[in-house]
Amino acid sequence: MPPTKTRKKTRKKRRTEPRFTTASLAVMAELKAAMMSPEETEHFTHFAAMLGEKYSLRNRFLIWIQRPTATHVAAKSTWSDDYGRRISGGKGCGIAIVAPLTRKADKEEGGPKGKDEPQKKDEREIWGVKVTYVYDIADTSPADDQAQPAALPAVQPAPRPEASEVTDMLTTILEDKHSERTAAEE
Repeated sequence: MPPTKTRKKTRKKRRTEPRFTTASLAVMAELKAAMMSPEETEHFTHFAAMLGEKYSLRNRFLIWIQRPTATHVAAKSTWSDDYGRRISGGKGCGIAIVAPLTRKADKEEGGPKGKDEPQKKDEREIWGVKVTYVYDIADTSPADDQAQPAALPAVQPAPRPEASEVTDMLTTILEDKHSERTAAEE
């Protein structure tokens, strides 16, 4: 009997398209901003204060749009490394936010031969944004190898955003989108 060929099973990594792009997040924020009632604005201000100041007001708005019941959010690596928890919600449980893309800033030389002013070292500049995901504690469970996961730090509530601050942010979202459309039409 001739020898049979055995096929080596290789595990292929499946590439999945991102659920959100920065453009789709902008559209989602624009639509919600345009349709918000005063009651929703009030609910958002409470939510933004409860979530703390770890995230920008715009990212807290994106979190609220996608998961208004979120109580404690963090990146996947933070949940596993700092709190001994793993993401258990399955694919699609992440909350999309935007994060800055940074690079080393060009070194600035001061005066002749750089002696008058100190050189700026290790400064970073923002050159774009990317979509990243955070997860609510409801989407996590203790890691199998830890009997007792680390305690979560208490979230320091932020001061409740003023209505004018929220209105300014919502207006900015709408104006940014309007100016993009106007530029595209020209």
